[in-house]
Amino acid sequence: MEDQRLAKWYFGGMASCGAACCTHPLDLLKVHLQTQQIKQMGGGQMAVHIVKNQGFFALYNGLSASLLRQLTYSTTRFAIYEGAIATTMTQPVDVIKTRAMNARPGEFRGLWHIITYTAKVGPLGFFKGYIPAFVRLGPHTIITFILFEQLRKNFGILKKPVQ
Repeated sequence: MEDQRLAKWYFGGMASCGAACCTHPLDLLKVHLQTQQIKQMGGGQMAVHIVKNQGFFALYNGLSASLLRQLTYSTTRFAIYEGAIATTMTQPVDVIKTRAMNARPGEFRGLWHIITYTAKVGPLGFFKGYIPAFVRLGPHTIITFILFEQLRKNFGILKKPVQ
């Protein structure tokens, strides 16, 4: 009989980091699409533009910050499957966060200024990058669970038999 292994507490974060390494280009495209105030390019055009002007590895700009987020967020919340509902509900907040993080010093006076600036393009302005975020969710979740299971099977804590 094969030993049963239990997952260690940090495997969810590690698995999510592995998935992030695979899906980071989609996240980067999402950020670029969210920070366009006026739609200039779609996702495919944006990807070609980045690779053409900055090289292939530019699709991985910000990977270290993404890994840090996965280690903190996914490690603590791995057991909760968020799904499409959470992506839809949190997209406006993600757009505002991305604008705040991407802003030049002094560009915005505060959070309310970012919200009103984004609202100028209408309600859909709060959903920029939604399609890449949603498309990224499926592969990211699948890869995370595959890696999580491999970590559990190969490095998990041996389950003590009940006596």
